[in-house]
Amino acid sequence: GTMTNITVEGSAIKATDYCAAGVVGYFNGPKLENCVFTGSITGAGENAGIVGTIAGQAVGSRLQAHGSITVTSLPNTTWKSIGGVAGTALPGKD
Repeated sequence: GTMTNITVEGSAIKATDYCAAGVVGYFNGPKLENCVFTGSITGAGENAGIVGTIAGQAVGSRLQAHGSITVTSLPNTTWKSIGGVAGTALPGKD
């Protein structure tokens, strides 16, 4: 579904697995827009301020993340990634 106009402020998110994010861990569309996260995120990988993994033909616009992101370990994650807005972007089908 569509996620719009979401603000998460002053949060400390701690995950023991991957896809830790300020707004949504895994998003498969169609649209993610006008989202803001302020705080800290700690997880095992694929961590990001807004979305841990964005997949398929999902579209993100007007996304902001402010704070810190910490990776605790990467050995069990497939993509071993981190990002300010998205930790991993998976391709969609044509």
